[in-house]
Amino acid sequence: MLPQTLYGEKALSIIGKLKQSSKKNLEAIGKKISADEKTYQRDERYWYPVVDKANKGSAVIRFLPPVTEPTDNVPEPEEVPFVRLYRHSFKGKGGWYIENSLTTLGKADPVNEINTELWEQNTEASIKRARAQGRRTSYIANILVIKHPGRPEDEGKVFLWAFPKAIYEKILSKISPDEDDIDPVNVFDLWEGCNFRLRIGDKDGFRNYDRSEFESPSPISDDDDEIEEIYLSQYSLLAEVAPDKFKTYEELKKQLDRALGGRKRDDDEDREDEETDSDNDDDSEEEVVEEKKEQKTSKKSSKTTRRRDEDDDEEDDDDEEDDDDESAADFFKKLKEKTGKK
Repeated sequence: MLPQTLYGEKALSIIGKLKQSSKKNLEAIGKKISADEKTYQRDERYWYPVVDKANKGSAVIRFLPPVTEPTDNVPEPEEVPFVRLYRHSFKGKGGWYIENSLTTLGKADPVNEINTELWEQNTEASIKRARAQGRRTSYIANILVIKHPGRPEDEGKVFLWAFPKAIYEKILSKISPDEDDIDPVNVFDLWEGCNFRLRIGDKDGFRNYDRSEFESPSPISDDDDEIEEIYLSQYSLLAEVAPDKFKTYEELKKQLDRALGGRKRDDDEDREDEETDSDNDDDSEEEVVEEKKEQKTSKKSSKTTRRRDEDDDEEDDDDEEDDDDESAADFFKKLKEKTGKK
């Protein structure tokens, strides 16, 4: 005879409770799934230019000025029209490492420290590894999307855009042209700035911006009310590089150790392993290209939250020893001097 406590009246009571809770369980599971989906949603404040299968696309945008007058989105005045962010994105023996670099804040970063050691070793293998693990630079600015054939619903809206160094250099060349007979232009100005015609092409499997260019200076709009609405729609830039956007050194070190497969930095045997891995590559540049191609494929299925445009991983940063980029504040000071703005 079956035990009463398991299959008798008490069992019926348990089954009854399970039936009653089944609907609640379904609702709870639904909420959990919904919460997980929200965790991995793309940040809708950011703009992502659409490209086709050939990696080509186009748009017309306008870079916006710093928010010097407080708004609902930017409660404290900001003096710069963009901020610079350093990130690391590479795959080690233990998996991917995709994190903001503390060097953005002028702090010590574990990847930067390892790369410094690799540069100091000055071997072919160590240089390859340092470059594969090198920083990627992106710049974040507010933009107005004027025309975007790939996603017309973006048009007329203000977004944040994380753009690569190739675009930054085009901005710089407009503000501080090499030729003496070309007048500098503050491309961020609402009245005397320029629309930017973004043309994305393909070069060796990566995005290329060589054909992108600024148009002639013109007001962003002839309607002052519309200009004010655009200005008030901007987002805080400094918030995007605030300390709370970065993990602590200890947290990053733990992530790095996991990604590198638990290797110790000072272990000679592990360095030999790195050299063996690198010997399979023809040269450092090819390793960087292959590393990035692999990233593109893997990241599509990764659950890692990405806040940035795909451009971040397509641009090589300068060597880790190099840090000659001027700050946004210095840049804007130069911009004012060049264009005669007060």
